[in-house]
Amino acid sequence: GNKLSRQQRKDALASLMFLKEKRNGEVKGRACVDGRPQRETIRKEEAASPTAATESVTLSSVIDAHERRDVATLDIPGAFLHSDNDDKNVIMILKGLLGELMVKVAPQIYRKYLLANEKGEKILYVRMTKAL
Repeated sequence: GNKLSRQQRKDALASLMFLKEKRNGEVKGRACVDGRPQRETIRKEEAASPTAATESVTLSSVIDAHERRDVATLDIPGAFLHSDNDDKNVIMILKGLLGELMVKVAPQIYRKYLLANEKGEKILYVRMTKAL
């Protein structure tokens, strides 16, 4: 069903939104999830996002240059955002304006799930189907 248990609501991950106004007046937004509550339930090996050490990249670049190798790099924008979330139990909570904006974007989907807490703050719980 669509009802969340008290424990699921308690375990829901808070969403964070960061907005920045660029010099040209455009507003850029970045959303992320506060995953600190998951630290107790997910092993570090499963949650790590491996990153190459700066020294390793520098050393590899020096070797490539010395050997006159052709090197190419690429970035796939948003590739992580298109990754499926295998854990269907990850629930994110959107509070206040974020929850209200989701309802404005797709009222037929979200309006019936928009709740209010004891302070009257709007709350929307969403199940994560993609990695964030």
